[in-house]
Amino acid sequence: IRLVYAVRGWNYAGVEIFAEAVEAIVLAPDDEEAQVLRAMALAYQAYFMAWLGLAEQGIDLARQGAEILRRLNRPEDLALALDGLTLCARYLNLHVEFEKASRELLQLTKENDNQWLKSFSLFLISTVVAEQRDYVEARRLAEQSLRISEDRGDSIISLYALSVLGAVAFNLGDYGRAKEYYLRFLSTSEKVGYRWGIENSSKYLGHVALAMNEVEEAEGYFHQSLRIAEEIGLGRDTINLLYEFARVRVAQDRKERAVELLGLVLGHPASRQARFGEGRIQDSAQSLLDKLVEEFPPDTYDAAVERGKALELDEVVAVLIGARILG
Repeated sequence: IRLVYAVRGWNYAGVEIFAEAVEAIVLAPDDEEAQVLRAMALAYQAYFMAWLGLAEQGIDLARQGAEILRRLNRPEDLALALDGLTLCARYLNLHVEFEKASRELLQLTKENDNQWLKSFSLFLISTVVAEQRDYVEARRLAEQSLRISEDRGDSIISLYALSVLGAVAFNLGDYGRAKEYYLRFLSTSEKVGYRWGIENSSKYLGHVALAMNEVEEAEGYFHQSLRIAEEIGLGRDTINLLYEFARVRVAQDRKERAVELLGLVLGHPASRQARFGEGRIQDSAQSLLDKLVEEFPPDTYDAAVERGKALELDEVVAVLIGARILG
C-alpha cells in the first residue's frame, strides 16, 4: 500500500492512513506481530511526512520504528523502515545519520538474497558517495543498482539510479550526458505514472537547461515540476523550486523579482531543509542574494527583500503555475 500511495503522490492520504494505523494497533507485551506492524506504520508515516516538508516532525517517528525492528530482529522489515529514516535524515541535512542508516541497509542486503534490497541500498550508498563528491564511485554504485533493477524489471529503483547518474554527469560538467539520463528518468516516471519522478526529473532537466543557458526551456521544466509539487503536496520541493525560479529571473535580467522570490524562500521554515549535494535551500538562496546585493541601490534591494518576506506562498505558486498555463 505504501508503494501505491507513493507512486500516485497521495502524500496527505499516506500520512493520514499510517497515523490512523499507529493509533489503531493495540499492543500486548507478547504480541510481536502487532509491534512490527506499529513500527512499520511509524516509519511509513514518517516517509510521507518527509515528502510534505515535515521531516523535522517525522524523523523521530522513523527512529522509533527502526529501533523497534532492530530489537525484534526483523531485518527485511527494518530495511523498508530505513527508507523513511534515510529520507528524513537527508532532507534535514543529517549526513552522519543518513550515511549510517544507508550503510546499515547495505549490510542487511549482505545477510540475505533480496535483490530489491540490494538495488535500493546500492542507490542510497551512491547518493552518499555523490554528496562526498566521489563521482567515479557514485557512478559505479548507481550503475550496479541500475543493472540489478533493470534485470528485475523494477522501474522504480531504475529511475532512482538514473537520477544519481544524471547528477554525477552534471557535476562533472557533462551536460549532454546528464540530459540523456534525466530524460530517461522522466520517460520511465511517465510510463509508470510516478508523479514524484516526473516532478523530480523535470526539476533536474531545468538545472541542465539553465546550465546550458537555455533559459526558456529551463523555465518550462521548472513550471512542470512546480505544478506537480503543488498538486501532491511536496512542501520542501515547492520552496526549492522558488529558488530555481529566482535563478531563472536572474538569467532573464529580472533581478528585482529574483530578490523578492529569495526573500520569500528565506522566510519559509522548509528552506532549512537540504538540496541534494548542495547543503540547505536557505544557504543556496542566501548565496544568490549576496551576489545580487551589489546590483541595486541599498533602498531598492532592501525594499525588494521586504516585499518578498510579505508574499504569500500559495499566491506566488498559483501565479507561477497560472502564468504558464495562460502562456
